[in-house]
Amino acid sequence: NPGRTNRLNTIAQLEFQRDIQYPATMTMLNSLVTVYAELLKEYPERTLELQDQLFSFANSQKAYNGILEGLRNPVLMQKKHDFEKNFKNAVLNNPVLAAKYGNVWENIAQTRAEVSTFAKELTAYSINPIFSAKYFSIAVKLVDIAKNLKLPEAEQNPDYKGEALTKTIEKLYDKMDVALQSKLLKYNVIHIENLIGSDNAIVQKLRNETSTSPILSKDKTLELMSKGPDAVLNSSDPFIYFVLNTQDKAKEYVKRSKEISAIEGDNLQKLGRAVFEVYGTAIPPDATFSLRIADGVVKGYNYNGTIAPTMTTFYGMYDRYYGHKKEFPYTLPDRWINPPAEFNLETPFNFISTNDIIGGNSGSPVINKKGEVVGLAFDGNIESLPGQFIFDMEANRTVNVHSSGMLEAIQDLFKLTRISEELKSGKMPK
Repeated sequence: NPGRTNRLNTIAQLEFQRDIQYPATMTMLNSLVTVYAELLKEYPERTLELQDQLFSFANSQKAYNGILEGLRNPVLMQKKHDFEKNFKNAVLNNPVLAAKYGNVWENIAQTRAEVSTFAKELTAYSINPIFSAKYFSIAVKLVDIAKNLKLPEAEQNPDYKGEALTKTIEKLYDKMDVALQSKLLKYNVIHIENLIGSDNAIVQKLRNETSTSPILSKDKTLELMSKGPDAVLNSSDPFIYFVLNTQDKAKEYVKRSKEISAIEGDNLQKLGRAVFEVYGTAIPPDATFSLRIADGVVKGYNYNGTIAPTMTTFYGMYDRYYGHKKEFPYTLPDRWINPPAEFNLETPFNFISTNDIIGGNSGSPVINKKGEVVGLAFDGNIESLPGQFIFDMEANRTVNVHSSGMLEAIQDLFKLTRISEELKSGKMPK
């Protein structure tokens, strides 16, 4: 299917992402960044444990925020509107194409409208292992145990009886990070309330009663289970109430979401074929996960009131190190702090180009018009984040590590001369 591209999002899909999907995702990521930043401040002795997780969430926060800002950018969205209008008219004005593809936009608009009716509830009811406080998943397990114990004896899970049950419940509390779970719970309640409203009975239950929930304590949870399955299923505990009043409906929503995704996938396939029938090879293919060659040029762009250079050198790395007073995250390993005299700081380190890439392309070779490998693609600039749905030549750039920089580090810093000779000659040294 030569026309299938990853940016064939209809306006209906983009508006759903802009108004519902990405704002909810950003709320979750903002909360996670806040939680881990607070923990890092309160428990500096846990820096090694918490810092990487914070960076991971902050990186995702940056990525999703960049996409969302692009979706809210009137210029970029107008470009998408104009392309869809012209493309759609080209299809509808051709009787053959109209018969095959004319209903695609309407079909997708209908499925997006349906998803919009339950998307916020589905998000609110979803128990996310990273974002949701562990008490929610414990409640799911308790309800599962209680329902299982209501079955005939022969159908009951042996892990839910006697001493085995005690061990099963105790395992739920293994390595419980109470400080983390308490902070997550606070933001979980806010997140759910933002999605389904403060008047919702589930929200009121979580907001008013979580502090006295027996599920916060392993011993009290064991005590609750000792009273039998009916005591659990009839409990007024807010977490159990949440599970009993959301999870069946959440399963229905997930099932329908998958069905809609399959329907939209078929329509996007048609849209991809339509693009190729209308434009042929006049439009280059978007970045996808398939094998492909994308062309581009080395080119700077306007950046923060100045012009971003096309290339950086090792000098820049040291400018960051000393300019930020040698403090984390700009610290350098000892080997780099005092490099050998022959290590040339003028060597090109990274360079930018207008190649169109997507997540998963990192490590792809960058080849010049002579057929020489001149670098490896590994990132995009901050302005490339809206590239999730549109490629904008003005500032969207691929960031590549320069072959000269790699060779200089291998040869003159790490002193891996056998490897450097092999790279230069294309032959293994004898």
